[in-house]
Amino acid sequence: MSKSVLQRNYLITDSKLSMFSSLICSFLERDLSELLDFGVTQEKISALNELIDEFKEFPTDSYVKANVLEATEEKIEKEMILMKTFRQMGMRVAFKWGEKSSKYKRFGVSGMNNFSDAKLLDNARAAVTFLNEVKDELAETGLTQAMLDDFEAECNDFEAAKNKQKEMIELRANKTAERISKGNAIYELVSKYCEIGKNVFAHSNPARYNDYLIYKGRHCKKKG
Repeated sequence: MSKSVLQRNYLITDSKLSMFSSLICSFLERDLSELLDFGVTQEKISALNELIDEFKEFPTDSYVKANVLEATEEKIEKEMILMKTFRQMGMRVAFKWGEKSSKYKRFGVSGMNNFSDAKLLDNARAAVTFLNEVKDELAETGLTQAMLDDFEAECNDFEAAKNKQKEMIELRANKTAERISKGNAIYELVSKYCEIGKNVFAHSNPARYNDYLIYKGRHCKKKG
């Protein structure tokens, strides 16, 4: 199933699914002698417990989301630094040739507040190239090679931060899909074992029959 259509098959939280599934494993072990004839074995119970343990240790969305937020904050910080330098460089070009000049228009700083990340980076890098071409003419405005080197470094820093943010967003999407897949796999097994338990104890032990109900308010009702 593709990530775009992957859906949770359970209506409770991941933590509640883990707790309920662990409880079912304890019931299966308790009732193993009655369930052996229906294909339930200690090996299968142990395998389910292992899946549950892996699921419990899997990074939560809040943890992965924190990485996205941290990367976003870093990108914004680098963006602000780059924009400040870009504006200052634009002022030098305007002082030298005027804001209506072809050189200022070529500089590409106008409308920067509305730039996408990609356009900001492209225009800033083009500006670095332009400034290197005319740096001798702009020396009288205080422009130095060190400033140009810093400007180029800020472009690289912003690109790195932008790429990191994208990576963290993609990681979160991947982890979400993986978490759903793991949860669905556990729920499918638990649902199967609960059906077996209900059928075994339906007419012999009401209390144990109730142990295998998964549609009560404290648990989850299967979708569909």
